[in-house]
Amino acid sequence: MPYLNQLLPMVHVVLVDPVPEARATAAKALGTLVERLGETHFPDLVPGLLRTLKTDTSGVDRQGAAQGLSEVLAGLGMERMEGLLPDIIANAQSPRSTVREGFMSLLVFLPATFGTRFQPHLPKIIPPILSGLSDSEDYVRDAAMRAGRMIVTNYSTKAIDLLLPELERGMFDSGWRIRVRIESADVTNYSWRHSNHPLRLSGSCFSKYPVLAARRRSKRTKRLPIPQWRKLHVVP
Repeated sequence: MPYLNQLLPMVHVVLVDPVPEARATAAKALGTLVERLGETHFPDLVPGLLRTLKTDTSGVDRQGAAQGLSEVLAGLGMERMEGLLPDIIANAQSPRSTVREGFMSLLVFLPATFGTRFQPHLPKIIPPILSGLSDSEDYVRDAAMRAGRMIVTNYSTKAIDLLLPELERGMFDSGWRIRVRIESADVTNYSWRHSNHPLRLSGSCFSKYPVLAARRRSKRTKRLPIPQWRKLHVVP
């Protein structure tokens, strides 16, 4: 590949572009190159992307690296991804907030990139994602929220059994951040609305998840009538 040394730097530039669509195109280009040519032609590609995820650069750089790495791992196959997954999960709970955000962003893209092949690994990534919801940094919590929503979007039937019980427990968690995050972001309703779980379709979910039942009852509560003195009077 005589032009590879000229092509790769240009792809890396687009990979950290502020426009999400541009980053997505560059990430897919990297994945296709690695899939067709093999990792031997890109010996520093995966280590370099992992280093970017650990840097204190801008969040756009880390998101671009996360999206690029997910496409590259998809091109290399399941075995390569499974070999890195323990380190990915460990770094998603790193003491450094920028590292947590970078690898949490990787958990946003991996489920979408691998599709159904990633489903057996869902139980491994649910705990760090739920832990991220109570993180002290806003950008880490936002990345964890995106990761949770991506799981629900791609694995609705499987994710509902994994996510909802944990979210129900999280509503009574001792950490106030996770309680506020779950309620204010309405994660439970999002996951339930975006699923086709049989319990949802039959309506029996509310007997299985008491918190959902309580929330449903509260929404059915009739509003008190508006006092007469607060009603607007239109002058004819």
